[in-house]
Amino acid sequence: MYFDDATVPRRLWYQTPYRAIYYDLDGTFTKKGPKSWVTPYMPHHEQPGCVHDEKELFGTSTRCDNTVTIRRLSFYGANPRQMFDMMGFKILKYDDSLPELADEEKKKAYIADKSKYTTINFKIFERPMSAWTAPYVVGHKYKIHWGKVGLDFENMKVQISDQYKPEDKSIYLVHNFTDVRAKYDIKLDGGELMKEDSIAEKEAD
Repeated sequence: MYFDDATVPRRLWYQTPYRAIYYDLDGTFTKKGPKSWVTPYMPHHEQPGCVHDEKELFGTSTRCDNTVTIRRLSFYGANPRQMFDMMGFKILKYDDSLPELADEEKKKAYIADKSKYTTINFKIFERPMSAWTAPYVVGHKYKIHWGKVGLDFENMKVQISDQYKPEDKSIYLVHNFTDVRAKYDIKLDGGELMKEDSIAEKEAD
């Protein structure tokens, strides 16, 4: 694919729901080299290997080099449904290495800073329906919650992109603490049941 920057002033233009992920095999589209990525900009995409620049050419995009992999996650099937319909979904970068998490005072200030969060709008329509869908840079930890302070749920499903490969790094999710929560049972693809601590045991194996 070839673009003449003199006559093609804008390579990308996004529309709702802002979840596209483009993988560029030779780098001619992203200008970030072979096997690079471009996706709509969101604050949680500000990761090593990614940039948010050249806005005239790429609009509100995040462009990432080949040290990065981007995959889609969808949260859906929330129960109780009436609490979550049309509710915003918040994502915050939360890697242990962040200087903002170095001590409790810095952590409190970081968590309270609304400008650091991505807000994902509730998506009514298909693939999947009634969901919150966003691209994530894999290999990183994210703090997530619903609403302004975090809503408790009895059931929630997570759909992983069918492009996710065995060699891809994990995505780590942290959510608000709820002191009445006893335990979680996690089903993989709605089938295999993983009891408490079984994920840690499998990783250890």
